[in-house]
Amino acid sequence: MDIMQRRKHLKVHDTPDRNLEFVSTLSARFRSDYFGDTVILHVRYVADRQVLDGDSFYEYLKNLETIHWATPETVTATVLNDCFDVLVARWMEVIIDAGSDPKSANFFHHIKVEDRQPGWDNSQLLSRLPTL
Repeated sequence: MDIMQRRKHLKVHDTPDRNLEFVSTLSARFRSDYFGDTVILHVRYVADRQVLDGDSFYEYLKNLETIHWATPETVTATVLNDCFDVLVARWMEVIIDAGSDPKSANFFHHIKVEDRQPGWDNSQLLSRLPTL
């Protein structure tokens, strides 16, 4: 699936107030053939002009499930690049937790990537975010 086919599923809405800096989080279960199991995928971002539509994000992930991914890092980077480019957020992070239940499993994989607009910094806001 090419980049335009992937990104066409991502829809956005105008942000409710461009003067506010708020963190939005979208989380979903994502089926990964790499692990033969479901992974949990989180996208957190500080909006600028637009916010992601939750239903379209879910459809986007359903389409990603049809792709054979070489590594979970590849999926994580792809989601970050797709969502960041479509949304043009001030800041964004994508986290994937893969593997079985970390309390009882022999294997657990956690990946976190982030990007931000040049010059944007609100360390007070980001420092209050709970760990995912």
